Amino acid sequence: MDALNNALHILKHESRMLKNVPRKTLEKLISNGDIIEYSSDSVILVQGEVNSNVYFILEGSVSVYSNKKFIVKLSRRGDVFGEMSIVSGNPCSATISTDSRLRALVIDAMDFDTAGDIRAEMYQLFSIILAEKLKDMNRRLEVLNQ
Repeated sequence: MDALNNALHILKHESRMLKNVPRKTLEKLISNGDIIEYSSDSVILVQGEVNSNVYFILEGSVSVYSNKKFIVKLSRRGDVFGEMSIVSGNPCSATISTDSRLRALVIDAMDFDTAGDIRAEMYQLFSIILAEKLKDMNRRLEVLNQ
């Protein structure tokens, strides 16, 4: 299975956030991306800096830090980061660094502007991802408040 088909399989069948997204939408997404490998301890995004990419974890894990404090570890295949700054247009709200070797599907948001037919689908996809992240955060807060 080639790398892009493997990425499609992971996003469609293993991602908790993307499993209900139509295959055709995921194929468009993947066709606009590159699979990039990062070594352990690589800083991918820096809080306060501009970001133009969305990252889908295919293998490995990252840690999220805000104001140098650990927030959460993302390690599930299909987990996404970088989308919040794309949607908001604001600089990154967190620093993201790898915990291990990371293989990710990386999509430049500028490609959404040049591929007009995919732009609306991608923002719909981002709304699904952000809603899932909000649900996860609410569950974590409930546990902390018990």
